[in-house]
Amino acid sequence: MAIEYFISYRRKSGGEVQARLIYDILCKKLGNEEKVFYDKENIVEGTFAPQIVNALSEAKHFILLVNEAFVRIPSKPSFFQRLFNSKNTKKNNDWYYYEITYAIEHIGIDHITPVLFDKDFKFKNLPKELEQFYCLDECQNIKYLSEYAEYFDKKVGEHFNIRDTSDKQYDSKYTQCYE
Repeated sequence: MAIEYFISYRRKSGGEVQARLIYDILCKKLGNEEKVFYDKENIVEGTFAPQIVNALSEAKHFILLVNEAFVRIPSKPSFFQRLFNSKNTKKNNDWYYYEITYAIEHIGIDHITPVLFDKDFKFKNLPKELEQFYCLDECQNIKYLSEYAEYFDKKVGEHFNIRDTSDKQYDSKYTQCYE
């Protein structure tokens, strides 16, 4: 079965917990975990790079988790030069930016959904070195607000037009991480 949803996140600042939340919601709503790519669940032993590239090439929807780690600029001034002077950011071992760049170029801006864990975040406020991501402000995003955590799964389902396959209401064990 082909991957339909690819979850991209930075592991710092709670990214793994946020990615797990999105993964669990989508799997529950779809009733099928094979359609959702989350590296912690889908990468089998062996070289991870080809598995990520393969999943990206299959994905119809790219889910970009944006938290404070996306915004934080590394202290080394050469970081952005090293990262963005090459068109292939994969060579620089920054998979997060490689995945985003791939999604913009190949999956298409209409199929990218930023999930914002910082409600005031704007891509256009990023430094000039990240201007290639300014276009993501045009995407229809989903905002996670801790005060409405119990409605988040409903918002995700509505955004992707997924009917819930279970009769049970989603009970997230991860909610307390955001309050």
